[in-house]
Amino acid sequence: MEQERWNDPPLNEEWPPFRLGETLAREVVLDAASIRAFAAMTGDTNPLHHDEAAARQSRFGRLIASGSQTASLLASMTAALVTERCAGLGLEVLYRFRKAVLADEPLRAELELVDMLAKPHRPDIVLTFAGRLIKLETGEVAVDGHTKSMIFREARR
Repeated sequence: MEQERWNDPPLNEEWPPFRLGETLAREVVLDAASIRAFAAMTGDTNPLHHDEAAARQSRFGRLIASGSQTASLLASMTAALVTERCAGLGLEVLYRFRKAVLADEPLRAELELVDMLAKPHRPDIVLTFAGRLIKLETGEVAVDGHTKSMIFREARR
């Protein structure tokens, strides 16, 4: 099936309520309590998410966040951004875990809208957001990847 990239719509067009290159960022710290709670909620029994003594003896020196917690942080930022503007549905989440995220480590979570794909003769559009978590103290990328969401014109807010 033929697909086309979304180009600049007419300036008076309100659809889609997004523009390529748009960014969103926020600073976040995952403390030990949130790391333990998230791991417990998801059934992740890794001692590096629960046991301070085990974590201190590891190469990390303290508790680390689970990969599912860090990916969820970026995915939920995408969902919040999309659904504050229109109805949407998550389609895909793909993140690579490059560095452990330590308890109480300052992070910057970033999203950028890198693609909009429209199907001919349909108002639905697939948005692709690049996301990453950056360690503020070192500038290292801890997590990076992308999410995709579909937005629906007929269900705009």
